[in-house]
Amino acid sequence: MTQPDTALSPVDTTPPVKMISPETPWDGTQALSHFSTDQRLSLLVHAGAKIGKSTLTGTAPKPVLVLDAEGSWRFIPMRKIFWDPLTGPPPLYDGTWDACIVTVREWGTVELVYSYVSQYILPFVSIVI
Repeated sequence: MTQPDTALSPVDTTPPVKMISPETPWDGTQALSHFSTDQRLSLLVHAGAKIGKSTLTGTAPKPVLVLDAEGSWRFIPMRKIFWDPLTGPPPLYDGTWDACIVTVREWGTVELVYSYVSQYILPFVSIVI
């Protein structure tokens, strides 16, 4: 039985993207940040009502895309813009907002947002579902 080669590291298959700063207007072709697979963080937060789940997610790196099914993000003090994916693509990031809120009333909205996120380079550093 052979030992696995521990000198090999996982391959990051994320395509390289041009990094820009928040001071540089986003033209739709750049990503604000590029994170390697070992720099990413995924969380599943479960708690009762009024415990602070939305407040916690409000601390995510900006700009953040929020799929809000409860309306709880209306209480988060942050510069916001609203996006209805049924009417077109997400807004361009120009530094005037920190959170892009999608109001979710049906599953089709989630699927449509997912299609944008999985097919296009978007300015969002964090996604809150």
